[in-house]
Amino acid sequence: IEGERPNKPRQNAMQEEVDQALATADRIADRICRDTGAKPVRIMSGNGAHLLYRVDLENTDLVREAIKGFLAGLASTFDSDKATVDKSVHNAGRISKLPGTMVRKGRQTEDRPQRLAELLDPAWEGMLELDYLATWATKSKPMVAKAQPSVAKSRPGRPDGMERARSWLAKREPRSE
Repeated sequence: IEGERPNKPRQNAMQEEVDQALATADRIADRICRDTGAKPVRIMSGNGAHLLYRVDLENTDLVREAIKGFLAGLASTFDSDKATVDKSVHNAGRISKLPGTMVRKGRQTEDRPQRLAELLDPAWEGMLELDYLATWATKSKPMVAKAQPSVAKSRPGRPDGMERARSWLAKREPRSE
């Protein structure tokens, strides 16, 4: 889930715009936690916020449509003139900002600085289920179709993506400011 400023010009966000996106992402994460108990990894993307949730779903048309609907449902509830939910981040191959990398969206100015993407909260708990995504999509009763859990494939002798991410995160100390 990506919280961002409503009009994404090809320039860095002002601090107020980043703060608004983070506040919107916090409201979304709080709601999802109340509903499911799931907690995301929270990232300040440099110009907004990312909430990364675990899902164990096949990359099928049904799942892609459920995720599209989920994001649309979140947007209909949480969008404002100050921050919105990016509804285009529904595909499995979508790239997210890696914490610690510099985000350069245009020329740096005093009020629109380039920033590092930053890991705000690595506490990843629980998982979002297809039924929950579908409930947001339809704003009615959950879909009855159940997706089968996918099995991540990795090359022999090479750790899968989750293992590599956990290893990378384990080497980093939380930043306190």
